[in-house]
Amino acid sequence: MSSDQTTLYLYDTATSQRDSEATLVGSDVIFPAHVRGWSDVLDCRHTPYTEKSIEENCHFAEHVHKFYILVASSQLDSHAADA
Repeated sequence: MSSDQTTLYLYDTATSQRDSEATLVGSDVIFPAHVRGWSDVLDCRHTPYTEKSIEENCHFAEHVHKFYILVASSQLDSHAADA
């Protein structure tokens, strides 16, 4: 396991607001208790999602019936720099 931990965040697709954090254990993502797993979540840690804003990803995720998007903290930093 890597020594540099990446913080993972879940955003509510209905509001585009940060909901909670997820934990990375090895390559497995551990979701908080209120999230049922990948059936609730769109993984936005990879392209083409990394090229889009949180709001754009939330909008798309709603169309594919996901309640949350998962992003890495590094994505938030890169979008803040673009703003």
